[in-house]
Amino acid sequence: MPVPPLLARPPYNRRDVPREYQQGWWGTELGNIQRAIPTFAILRLTNGTYTPVATDRTILCDCTGSGVTIVLQDPARQQGLELIIKKVAGTNAVSIIGTIDSTVNPSLTSPFESMTIQSDGQQWLKLAST
Repeated sequence: MPVPPLLARPPYNRRDVPREYQQGWWGTELGNIQRAIPTFAILRLTNGTYTPVATDRTILCDCTGSGVTIVLQDPARQQGLELIIKKVAGTNAVSIIGTIDSTVNPSLTSPFESMTIQSDGQQWLKLAST
């Protein structure tokens, strides 16, 4: 039996279209939507300096051996980027180089302290902190 061609648009339960065509179309579209949603990896830093990129979302900082420095790019270049920065271990601080809500170079010093920030295209905004 020949393989049916893919439909350009759903048949919307037309009587002359077999049910398999309709189910195949929805399965294909849902799969395409799921593949279009970007996935974000959880990044774990143990020392040094790091500049977040567009695919970053969650940055976990282990400051056991030394402190971690995160350098924020110009907010105009990172519009819409939302970052969660969390200190997960250690006595050293997480230094954030940049201005967030008029605070220059904030830092995370307490264990398990975190900060959620987002760029609106003009500045970095603090959305939440713990």
